[in-house]
Amino acid sequence: MSEKEVILAVDDSPQNLDLLKNILVPEYTLLAATHGELALQLITKKKPDLILLDIMMPNGIDGFETCERLKALENAVNTPVLFITAKTETEDMLKGFSLGAVDYITKPFRQEEVLARVQTHLKLKKALQKIKKYSGYLEEVVEERTIDLIKANEQLKSEVRQTRKAEQKLKMYMGKLE
Repeated sequence: MSEKEVILAVDDSPQNLDLLKNILVPEYTLLAATHGELALQLITKKKPDLILLDIMMPNGIDGFETCERLKALENAVNTPVLFITAKTETEDMLKGFSLGAVDYITKPFRQEEVLARVQTHLKLKKALQKIKKYSGYLEEVVEERTIDLIKANEQLKSEVRQTRKAEQKLKMYMGKLE
């Protein structure tokens, strides 16, 4: 049996965290943080596969700053961040996307929507990982083939030089015979 994917939910409301737990725990392992600083600490210990992040958190840093700081961490730069917030203004959405978020879910949210978006972004993450892995493999193959072609080209040049030398010797010998 494969290990469950890990989702980090960051929200200052215990009720929202409980609701997310009820939605996600049957399929995923859920880590919870009630503020951005705790989320940053958790991510250094356990790398989540996806992060659900509230924007409005009055204690400490808000979701925007949390996202920006998460995306600056090497082990979180490729982790999908989905904002899950009551902020519905276009400017807030655009700011979230500019900071590296991949999606934006507005509160009150529906269970089916949260699950669908989480599943979609986890599938996208896996697909990107496969593409990156296969791309690395293809780069290695191209590099090996390039090396083989360079060696074959050098061998061919050497054979051409030898053939020219042999032709010159033959011309000199033929010239002596005449």
